[in-house]
Amino acid sequence: MTSADADHRRLDRLAALSSPAPDPARAARVRARCCAQLARDRLRAERLAAVASVTRPLVASLAVALLCAACLADMISIAIRTLTV
Repeated sequence: MTSADADHRRLDRLAALSSPAPDPARAARVRARCCAQLARDRLRAERLAAVASVTRPLVASLAVALLCAACLADMISIAIRTLTV
């Protein structure tokens, strides 16, 4: 027996195999699971967007207020040092 004969027999056995058909019930379950996950992700994204729309302006104004307070405190300390000398 040569390697060509073995290859030919292997190809014959492969040709005799039936092609797999997709399982419609399993495909429906997977599709339903995917749709449910996408719906949960969409709701989560909407909630995060709602929270972000409130917190982003608040955090930005707080950062500006802290920066202004730091500048004001520095200016007051400079004025006190200047007046005490």
